[in-house]
Amino acid sequence: MTVKTAISLRSPLLAKIDAAAAQLGISRNRFTALAAEELVTKLDNQRLLARLNEAYADGPTEEEREDDPRPLDGPGFFEDFFDA
Repeated sequence: MTVKTAISLRSPLLAKIDAAAAQLGISRNRFTALAAEELVTKLDNQRLLARLNEAYADGPTEEEREDDPRPLDGPGFFEDFFDA
């Protein structure tokens, strides 16, 4: 479902949006929607990354270290991972 909305933009920004939309061969409306979607996705990803960083801030548990005792930056970790 799409919803119509109205926004106010400074003239120079609107001119840049129009030029970029024309370069891409899409409407101003489509360009603005794509830009908004991209920014929302970026913000969602930043929030997710912050949550992951918080969850793993204390490092691996003893049990996790026992499962794979090699340090993440140690020799063989990435090679083994990508060869699997």
